[in-house]
Amino acid sequence: MFLIRRSRLLGELAILAAVLLALGLLAFAAQRLLFRHAPEAPDLVRSTDDALGPLILRQVEITQKVLDDRAVNRAFSTIMDRLRPGLEAMAPGTPRVRIVALDSPEMNAFTLPGGIICVYTGLMRALGSAEEMAAILSHELSHVAHRDPLSLLARRVGAAALAGVLTGGRGGDLTRTLAQ
Repeated sequence: MFLIRRSRLLGELAILAAVLLALGLLAFAAQRLLFRHAPEAPDLVRSTDDALGPLILRQVEITQKVLDDRAVNRAFSTIMDRLRPGLEAMAPGTPRVRIVALDSPEMNAFTLPGGIICVYTGLMRALGSAEEMAAILSHELSHVAHRDPLSLLARRVGAAALAGVLTGGRGGDLTRTLAQ
């Protein structure tokens, strides 16, 4: 008797699932036919990327000295004028790129969310030409185009959250290490 009831219940659930699926498909088709020119949904990834950039840059500005030099800014602007068409071809609609010079002997450059590229003066001094700086900026622009900083941040936050779940919130050192 139990098996008969269970079998009947499973059959009814299958019919219900099929009806709900059919109704969902019908509603989807009707929406596509009736609202062909509906506005696009907002690009949440881009808006998140754009919102995080200035926040993270503020942290960088608090911890490091920003070089505000007109000649350096003009040089970056000249190089970007030459690189911008390639960026637009690679990633149409990419937001405006901002380059920030950081006064440090470190020889590095990095990209923040929101199209912000930071270049250390140590790297600038080590380069021999504007073309070499253009190569560095091209590399960083590929990170802008692919939104790599946001992806990296998401992976780190996800890993830290997973470590917190796995350790019951007691894995402070592990969580801090994964978040770096």
